[in-house]
Amino acid sequence: VFGITNDPLPRLEGHVLANPVDPNCYMIMLCYKNGSLTRE
Repeated sequence: VFGITNDPLPRLEGHVLANPVDPNCYMIMLCYKNGSLTRE
């Protein structure tokens, strides 16, 4: 999941990145694994 916000709330579940286009905004990214390697 990817999004853009003006007021990020950093958490352990995702990443907050600087926006290279607008210095007043931040990019938020959430990454999930599907667990297929664990099931094998």
